Amino acid sequence: MRLTILIAEDNELSQALTLHLLQKMGHTVRPAANGREVLDALASQTFDVIMLDLQMPVMDGWETAEAIRRRFDGRPRPFLVALSAWIDEGEAGRLNAAGFDGYVAKPAHRDTLQALLSNLVRGAAGPREAYRAAESAAVLDLTLIESLKAIDPASPSVFGSLVAEFFRVSEGMVQQIEAQLRREGEPGLPGLVHSLKGAALNIGARALADHCRGLEQDLRHPGSAGDARALRSIFEETRNALRAAADT
Repeated sequence: MRLTILIAEDNELSQALTLHLLQKMGHTVRPAANGREVLDALASQTFDVIMLDLQMPVMDGWETAEAIRRRFDGRPRPFLVALSAWIDEGEAGRLNAAGFDGYVAKPAHRDTLQALLSNLVRGAAGPREAYRAAESAAVLDLTLIESLKAIDPASPSVFGSLVAEFFRVSEGMVQQIEAQLRREGEPGLPGLVHSLKGAALNIGARALADHCRGLEQDLRHPGSAGDARALRSIFEETRNALRAAADT
């Protein structure tokens, strides 16, 4: 999948970061500083995807998206992706109503960009889906998960089986860790945390592995053991994210 992408962003550093990531992924990328430059570029070149910062001078992302929709007037057009430093699910609904096909939270991350572009090409994207994908990217190592799915592309259920096995094993470990964290001073606790961290790393559960790494550090200092409730919360976030990944 090699795409031609136009990035409209007035923050030069943010634009340079996103441009670099996309080029490293093999895409052809052209920069623009505002919406007016986007419309000028569309007059001379065809793009697969147009990324629009929502807060640009001269012509912002909202105005530019509306102008692009009018220009194409129902004909096939480039995918429109919003760029914003912060967005919630309610704002994702506004983007959907405005005709955006997805969004990327700044600063951009490779996993998020890769997931979004893959969904756009497959026709499974949209601002709400992109919002959930961005959440997943913070919880999961999407690059590793894609490689796990590629083990047997003809049988998508293989990754689902790996996820099911992970939760079959890890649920018991989490319960034991929760109980031992409440008692404190349990000699087997560091080993359990280490085992859970390893299992999380193997399945791409980034946030859970990071939390276990922090727990390991805490356990080296008596009296500073972690919160059992925090572990359970992250584990449930991981469960939801991995189930969603297995379904796509």
